[in-house]
Amino acid sequence: MQDNRSMGCADERTPKFIKGDKVVKFTGEARWFGEVRDVYWTKRGSVRYVVEVEPQGFQMIAAPSQLRAAEQGESYLSVLYTNE
Repeated sequence: MQDNRSMGCADERTPKFIKGDKVVKFTGEARWFGEVRDVYWTKRGSVRYVVEVEPQGFQMIAAPSQLRAAEQGESYLSVLYTNE
């Protein structure tokens, strides 16, 4: 897959993360840290990410607007115990 991160994400059709990227779900009640395991497009053309949540290991589906790139050294513990 082409790495489009440097191109920005003007809409939800262009991926801003690729497999292996560490991300944080920072919206809503449930906040978690994980690794992008796959990227796909819905029938309507919107990007979705399959993220393996750490440390539990289950997978969640997220839209680009729900995720941000994890900072270097950031872990699930820092996500759980900080307010964004």
